[in-house]
Amino acid sequence: MGSKPHVSSAECFKLLSFLLTYPTDEYRKTVLDLMKASSFDCLRPIVGDHLVKELEILLIELKYEDRLLDIRREYTRLFISAPSALPCPPYESVYLGGKREVMKEETHYILKIMDRWGLKLKRDLVDLPEHVAAELSILAFLLDKVEASNEERAKEDLVELLRRMNSWVPKLRECIEAEGKERIYITLLKAIEVALQVEGARWRALDDKV
Repeated sequence: MGSKPHVSSAECFKLLSFLLTYPTDEYRKTVLDLMKASSFDCLRPIVGDHLVKELEILLIELKYEDRLLDIRREYTRLFISAPSALPCPPYESVYLGGKREVMKEETHYILKIMDRWGLKLKRDLVDLPEHVAAELSILAFLLDKVEASNEERAKEDLVELLRRMNSWVPKLRECIEAEGKERIYITLLKAIEVALQVEGARWRALDDKV
């Protein structure tokens, strides 16, 4: 299940990253176009048919204006405004300790990865670099990099990012399951968690063969 080529995994994580951005009108158009083009099929071997079908059923509701507004309100309630006031801040630092702070020293490794590979915050990422969507975007970049060049440094950064995300994203998913009012983000975080687990296991298996 986790033996897809790196490029396929990269496309999967790019899609998951995009789905966790703010649902604008353009977001709605892009999601509906991706569904028509069967672009969600890349997720099936990784997270399974059941989760993909559930996600598609929830996302198709975006075509209705009232549902788009509902989902926007939920996104804002869960993820936007001051992290100290949010039910489920989507930032790694929040889940590393007891305080709701962002960009703590423990997450500076993300900045080092960005600097090493020439990633720019405003150009390449959707939010703070430790936002879950931003980390998914960086992960997709590293998967593409490994596929293109097989660079050892890219592999090391990839494995470290997977390890870190697998340690905190389940906590974010648990929070959204407890606090979420819309199934879309509960299901999306479940899919992200499964995809990270599968990709992490794939890389551990590859390391064991070396």
